[in-house]
Amino acid sequence: MPSLFARTPFGLPYTLLVWVLGTLFWLMVVTLELRAPNTVHPLVRNLVQSQDGLAAGVFLLLFVLCAFLRRRSEFDTHPPAEDGLMVLFVLVFPKEITVLLLGVAGVLEAISQQTERLQKKLPVGSWSLVFGEVLFHGSVTSFIGLTGSTVEQVLHGIEWHLRPQFHLRELATIPLVYLSVFVMRVSVSWLTLWMRGGTFLALWQEARATQSVITFLAEFATVVLSIMIAVVYARLDFLPVLALGTVLVALVALLSQQAEALARQQRTIAEMKMLVGVGRALSNPAQTRRELLRAVYQEGRDLFRADSLAVYLFSEDGGRSPTLEWQSVAPTQPQHERRGQERQLHESGQWSSTGECPTLHPEMDALGLAEWCVQHKQALRLGDLEREASLYGYRWLTERLPYRSWMGVPLEAEKNTLGVISVASHRLRAFSEQDETMLRALGQQLVGALESARLYELATVDSLTGLLNARTIRAKLTEIFAKTLASKGQMAVLMVDIDYFKRVNDTYGHEVGNEVLRHVAKLVRSKLRDTDLPGRYGGEEFLIVLPNTPAKGAMDVAERLRRHIAARPAATAAGDLSITASFGVASIPKLPAAAPDQLIEAADKALYESKRNGRNCVTEATLPT
Repeated sequence: MPSLFARTPFGLPYTLLVWVLGTLFWLMVVTLELRAPNTVHPLVRNLVQSQDGLAAGVFLLLFVLCAFLRRRSEFDTHPPAEDGLMVLFVLVFPKEITVLLLGVAGVLEAISQQTERLQKKLPVGSWSLVFGEVLFHGSVTSFIGLTGSTVEQVLHGIEWHLRPQFHLRELATIPLVYLSVFVMRVSVSWLTLWMRGGTFLALWQEARATQSVITFLAEFATVVLSIMIAVVYARLDFLPVLALGTVLVALVALLSQQAEALARQQRTIAEMKMLVGVGRALSNPAQTRRELLRAVYQEGRDLFRADSLAVYLFSEDGGRSPTLEWQSVAPTQPQHERRGQERQLHESGQWSSTGECPTLHPEMDALGLAEWCVQHKQALRLGDLEREASLYGYRWLTERLPYRSWMGVPLEAEKNTLGVISVASHRLRAFSEQDETMLRALGQQLVGALESARLYELATVDSLTGLLNARTIRAKLTEIFAKTLASKGQMAVLMVDIDYFKRVNDTYGHEVGNEVLRHVAKLVRSKLRDTDLPGRYGGEEFLIVLPNTPAKGAMDVAERLRRHIAARPAATAAGDLSITASFGVASIPKLPAAAPDQLIEAADKALYESKRNGRNCVTEATLPT
C-alpha cells in the first residue's frame, strides 16, 4: 500500500498542491476584481443586458463541450482548458470578464469530469480532494486567462477587443497571447502530472507516440478557428459565429475519435507484441507444466492488465467423473469450507483468514464460473461481478471474490474441453471483446504447450512424486556443476533419505509408502526456491541441487527442511504417520570435487553419517583426512 506522502493521485503531496495553488490563483483573481470595482460591476451589468451576454453563454458552452469531447482518459490530469477558446475569451472580453468567465468554465468542466468518474464507479478520492480539484481547475483556467489578457494589454497597449480594427500589429500580438496561454497550461499540467506520480520522460514519450504532424496541424486548426470566431464576432453578425462554432465542435469531435482510434491501435500493437512474447515463453519444449503455468501467470497478467490469471484443468486421476481443479504454481494447503469465515485481503492479492484457517485463494472461489464455461462450452465475460453473478446462480461470489470483473474461455483440443483459462480485475468492465479474442488466442497456445509439457514430464519427471527423475536430476546437476566451475562460483547438493521407510512399507503396505513419498516430496518442494532443483534419486532417497548457494546456506536449507518434515505428519490411509528424514550436505568450492559424481558421493557419505548419529539430523561433508 503506497505511503500517504507518496506522489499518487490521492496522496498528500498532490492534495496540498491542488489546495495551495488553487487558493493562490483564486486570491490573485479576487484581488484583480477588487482593484477595479467601479469597472467590473458596470461591465457585468452591460454583459448581461447586451448581445455580449448571449455570446458569453455560447462561448462558455463551447468551451465546456470541447473540453468534454477532447478528454481522452478518465484519469486526465491536464487542466480542463482549450487553448484556442481561451485566446477567444481574451480577445473578445475585457480582462475582468475574461477571468470571471474562464473561472466559471473551469469549475463547470471539473464538476462534469468528477460526475463522470462517479458514474463509472472510478476512484475519486475523498470529498475534500474532489472539492480541491474543482477549485484548482477553475483557478487554473482563470489564471491562464489573466496571463493571456496581461500579455495582450502589455504588447498592444490597450486590449484589442475594444478596437475592432485588425492590422499588422495583431499578427504579432495574437500569436504571443496564444504562446503565453500554451506555456502556462503546459507548465501547470506537467507539475500536476509530476505530483500525481508521473514523470516528464513518460509524458514526453506518450506525446511522441500519439502526436503526428497531421494530428498537430488538425489540433492547431482548432486554435485558428477560435481566433477566426473572435475576429468574426468583432466585425460581423452573430450568425457566422454560430456557424464557425459548429465547425469547431465537429472538428474537436473528429479529433477525439481519431485519438481514441489511435490509442486502440497502439494498444492492439502492444498486446500483439506481448502475445508473441507469451507464445515464445510457452513454446519452450523443455519445461514442466508447473514451469509453463508460472510463465503464463507472469506474462498473462501484464497482457490483460489483470490482477489475477488462473488456469483450471480436469484432474488426471483416471476416475469416471474427472473434476475441474485450479492449477496452482505454489504449494497450497487443503481447501476447507470458506463460507462465513472472516478474511482479509493481503498485499499479495490473496485472501487470508484471520484465524488458524489455511490461506484462501480467490481463484478457488471462482471455480464455479469456470465450471459454467465448461458446461456451456462458451466464454463468460462479467463486467460487474456484483450485479451479474446472480444471473448465473453465483450470487455468493460477490461476498467471496475481491474482483469486480471476470472473464474465462474454455480450453479446447479436438472438440474436447480440457479446462478453462480466466483473468480477473478489481476494475469494473475491465475486459472488452478484443480482450476475449486475445484470451482465446492465448488459450490455444496454452493447449499446445500443455501437451508438450506432458510429453516432457513423461521423460523427465518421476510419476509418483512429481519431482525430476534420477536421470534428469543428474543431467541438471552436471550442467550446473560445469557452469559453477567455469564461473568459479558456489553450489551445493543435499542427499535426503526418509528414516525407517522400509518399516512403513512392511507395516502398512506399498500404497501407504507411496503416500509418504508424495507427502515428503511436496514438503521439500514447498521450501525451495524456483531455481533449486529437487529430484527423486531412487527409492526413498531425494537429491536436491542448490545453485549459487554457499555451504552455510545449504546447511540452513537442510535444517529448515528437516524441521519442516518432522513437524508435519503424513496423512495416509493408515492414519497420520510421523515422518523424519536424514540429510547429507556437500558443496563447492568447500570440497575439491572435480566431477558431479564426487559431489554426490560426498553428500551420500554425509547422509550415512547422519543415520549412524541417530537419524533425523543434518551432516555436512568434510574434506577427507
